[in-house]
Amino acid sequence: MRLLEYESKEILAKRGIPTPAGIVISSPGPISLPPPLVIKAQIPVGGRQKAGGVVEALDQEEAEHKVEQMLFSTVRDYRVNKVLVEEKLDIVQELYLGITYDKVTIVEVTRGTAAGKIEQFQKAGIHVADGLNDIVSILETFL
Repeated sequence: MRLLEYESKEILAKRGIPTPAGIVISSPGPISLPPPLVIKAQIPVGGRQKAGGVVEALDQEEAEHKVEQMLFSTVRDYRVNKVLVEEKLDIVQELYLGITYDKVTIVEVTRGTAAGKIEQFQKAGIHVADGLNDIVSILETFL
């Protein structure tokens, strides 16, 4: 099963883990959230921001225009059929947690870091698994 960002956040919210206020949009129209906002293409691949699939909007008109531009465009070879529009937060700390499986051994693989995006970890020369225990202990406080 592959989850899109909004699907993952729905699961987290059901478990009481705070997530930014957001709405999923599949057709252009008015946006009911107050700006500033972040508009995110809902596609099953990483690297969306670098590819233009994550953008910010400072006002309602800009947000609606960017949603209209992003919907049904192509980001990283995926057609964007849905976008997640979220409140922009002042981030104190970003966590990354990914769960997948190894196709050869059919074993779960969990990757996580309290340092933010995986790319930042790799650039700093930090092994991804080193941050996993921190994330697990942080998440345990919510579960």
